Amino acid sequence: MEKPEKFKCLGETLTKLRKEKNLLQSEVAALLEERGISMTNQGVSKWETNKVVPNAIQFLNLCDILGVEDVMSTFSDGHTGFQSGLNADGRKMVTEL
Repeated sequence: MEKPEKFKCLGETLTKLRKEKNLLQSEVAALLEERGISMTNQGVSKWETNKVVPNAIQFLNLCDILGVEDVMSTFSDGHTGFQSGLNADGRKMVTEL
């Protein structure tokens, strides 16, 4: 019996989040560039097709651009993160800290 996966496929999740924001890969790359992160739409495509994974700085900026407030619940199957019980004000305070 196979063990269920704990985490969702990163590439598929990033693609879904980007499309929900109605962003093109080139627009995500441009938003990252505005934050000082060198990126191309080909780089975003490699993340979405699981050829490469973003580093921590890229990933955290992606989450911010894509509106991810709770990384654990967004990228795992049923596991919630430490912010899951907080309202918007509480999450804002955590982010500011």
